[in-house]
Amino acid sequence: MSNKRYAVWYEPVGDVYTELKNIIIDLSKKYNSPVFEPHITLLPGGSSLNKEIVVEKLTKVVNEVKPFVTTFRQLNHSDEFFKSVHIELEENDALMEFAGNIQHEINGEIAKNFVPHLSILYGKFLKEEREKIIKLIGENYNKSFILNKVDVIEYEFNQPPETWKKVSSIEVKKVLN
Repeated sequence: MSNKRYAVWYEPVGDVYTELKNIIIDLSKKYNSPVFEPHITLLPGGSSLNKEIVVEKLTKVVNEVKPFVTTFRQLNHSDEFFKSVHIELEENDALMEFAGNIQHEINGEIAKNFVPHLSILYGKFLKEEREKIIKLIGENYNKSFILNKVDVIEYEFNQPPETWKKVSSIEVKKVLN
């Protein structure tokens, strides 16, 4: 029996991607934490379906979406390992509907309490340390980018981000009106 799972996410593009990747690398060095790609998860908990089915179902949803703008709001932190320090996103209708459609198509239900975000530090850190990081970077992160593709990532539970592997990318083809 395989422990493989498939996550669905999209990444920032252009200068926003480069800036966030550099922040993640700098924080990972300073705090001895994992390095990972900057991304917004659309399918919390991933899927245990096989890769081909995930890609097929995701393609169906992606082919129906128009590119939309993702706007970052502010930095925040939590006790969750994968959300230790993160940037909250503006929860616009297009993003929430897109994520809900992906979750429903692949897992048969919409995730409860889905909160779109982009993590910049993974790990378990004291609240004071997380707050110090936010103060250093700045509470607000007012950047935006347009959705251009969605990725399928293969991973296994309890394995480090270095083992995660992008196995498919689906381009968003429709043009903005």
